[in-house]
Amino acid sequence: MNQKGKVLGFGRYSEKMIDDMKQNLGIAMPTTLLMRVAAHYRYRERRDPFIEELRMLDAFFAHVPPFISIHELCTNDAFVARTYTDVMEKFRELDKTEPPTVSSVLSTASESLRRAGKRISGAQYTFGSLPRRFVAFAEDLSVESNAENGLTVRSTPNPSVNTNDIFALLRPTDGMTPDAYNGALSSFFATADRRSRVKKVLSVEDGGLLALLLANTTGAKIDLSRLSNTIQSCGLPNLAAADPDACVVCLALRDYQTVSQQAADLSLTVHPFASATNESRFVFFKDQTHVEFSLETNLLRLLIPHHTGSAGLPSEGTDAAIEPISHTLRRKDTKEATLLQNGLLLASATLTPQKAFFRNAIDAALVPALTLSANGADYADMGLTLSLTYSQNQTPAAIATALGLYRLQAELGIPALFAQTEQKSRETDLKLTVSAVSANALPPLPSRFAEAHHALYCLAPTRDPDELPDFAALREMLSYLTALSRANAIKSFYVVCRESLPGAIRSMRTESLSCRITDDIWACEEALPLAILIESDRTDLRARRIGTVIERIGAPRVEEKLSQSSF
Repeated sequence: MNQKGKVLGFGRYSEKMIDDMKQNLGIAMPTTLLMRVAAHYRYRERRDPFIEELRMLDAFFAHVPPFISIHELCTNDAFVARTYTDVMEKFRELDKTEPPTVSSVLSTASESLRRAGKRISGAQYTFGSLPRRFVAFAEDLSVESNAENGLTVRSTPNPSVNTNDIFALLRPTDGMTPDAYNGALSSFFATADRRSRVKKVLSVEDGGLLALLLANTTGAKIDLSRLSNTIQSCGLPNLAAADPDACVVCLALRDYQTVSQQAADLSLTVHPFASATNESRFVFFKDQTHVEFSLETNLLRLLIPHHTGSAGLPSEGTDAAIEPISHTLRRKDTKEATLLQNGLLLASATLTPQKAFFRNAIDAALVPALTLSANGADYADMGLTLSLTYSQNQTPAAIATALGLYRLQAELGIPALFAQTEQKSRETDLKLTVSAVSANALPPLPSRFAEAHHALYCLAPTRDPDELPDFAALREMLSYLTALSRANAIKSFYVVCRESLPGAIRSMRTESLSCRITDDIWACEEALPLAILIESDRTDLRARRIGTVIERIGAPRVEEKLSQSSF
């Protein structure tokens, strides 16, 4: 069957011969797919493959996340069904003929808004695509905002990959502990000069380096000798293996020496292993000058599984959607924030829901929208970045999440500047991160009390019988928050998200300021879905006044008869 590691005559193998080969070589790829691979080698590559080459393709097929589309959706919730019907109507208006996927649903609202005349600049924005520990890379942003072009957010430098750009593994030196490695990586990306020389920061997910290159280049030259010292084994199948701890950077060839020296100063090593080409082919080099073999990138795309079927969405239930949502506002006065540049302000929320995916997605997107509105941003001028990670068996939940995000975007007219979905083959929790950016926000307001004798108000989105926001009232509420902020009527605010009002007030206290409750309607310590507390020097706000800021005397104590107010 083989000589010098090749499968001779592979392109002419019969089904029986392929079955025998699978058993002999331990290949698990379906026979029907291998028959198509054999035809590709016969008619396109015009050569016989190496055994390890076939094992690499088999590993890629086994690990790369499948492409899943939905031709039928089943749900017990009428509000989800209505949203799905609206999405499919938008699909027809946009001339989309393929069945919907999680990714296409996420992009539909923005495409529809653009078709309707919403100005959405085609700028690049990479914040949501970065691994969490590399988030500092995205902090160099420039923003342009004018009547003609709308909101434009650009990352610096331009992250597009050009011919001859190199991909390199950023690795620890021998003996470096994992904590020291992570600390060195954080230090490496902490300065603007080093970040400016790196086009992309990538993690090695399912499908390995092959999937990474396939997603970011037209074609590539891959030097196997450079990988033999950086992966556990130099065997080709390892090119399809995930390595969550690996860090891959893409940079221009001219910056390689400088970046390599900067990394060495932090006890890191840079291992270039591939360079980008403009030909749709991966060329594998035995060393820097000798080609081992090459293959068309279309062969790898052929191996990505495509599944089309029906999806039964999990019931949203009858109770209010209460799932923990962590949220941040990137401020100038915090260690992790340098995003307030040229008026740009960013607020983020992260959610790992276990139920009520549709409603929780809406609330997760509302948190940063409320935050920016209270900082003077007009919701109509905001843009979102969306990042959704899920495993294959969570596709129905991911669809429900995407539909919830679509509903909020469509109701408020807020486009997504960037949307990323990542489907993992291994079991993992569904995770959603939503960021809102605005170019017309005011300097960020504090989240703690500012001055004694100010009034404290509470506003909460009105909910309909389905526990969804009343979107008409929500639009009015967001506009009102913006107007208050621009009139300098908000001195501090706190977004109450999945916590009690007494707990939120405790979070707003300072060493010298507290709050005396003046509303005699009490509320329990149960967590509230979503609300916002506003400190103001005005007494005429269209909101429930629940207390007055006072100077603290003695030890802190909890006063607290509170009530939730609806706008």
